[in-house]
Amino acid sequence: MLHPAEAARYSALLLLLTGCAGSQDPATVGQAAGLPAGEQEVRLAIGETRTLPGGARLSLTAVPGDSRCPRDVACVWAGSVAATLHLTAGYADTTATINSMMEPRAFAFRGWRVALLGASPDPEAGTPIPPESYRVSLTVSRAP
Repeated sequence: MLHPAEAARYSALLLLLTGCAGSQDPATVGQAAGLPAGEQEVRLAIGETRTLPGGARLSLTAVPGDSRCPRDVACVWAGSVAATLHLTAGYADTTATINSMMEPRAFAFRGWRVALLGASPDPEAGTPIPPESYRVSLTVSRAP
């Protein structure tokens, strides 16, 4: 049996650990997904803005090109999708278009690096994808 003072310390420690269990440090979010330390995966729709650690903001403004092979067609090349992104860091901002399978695949700005992993939905032959349906997957990391 524990002394009352010891029991109180253990209870306080248990409450502290329970309170922390639900929170996620943005720096470790990518590690849980198997990404390198400091890197996180972000999914965005056109017009959506995500606030990054430190207050930077990343937005997807357009998907200006999509030459990916439709899933119901046999292609020689997988194709690529392009995404135009807007990054605001502090009082500065930039807009860049990056691609999933050809250069440039990433851009860097004011200590941030953003790379395009891919997009959904997958194209189907003869069926255009409405812009509002696109979701792009990106990796975002902070340069040391």
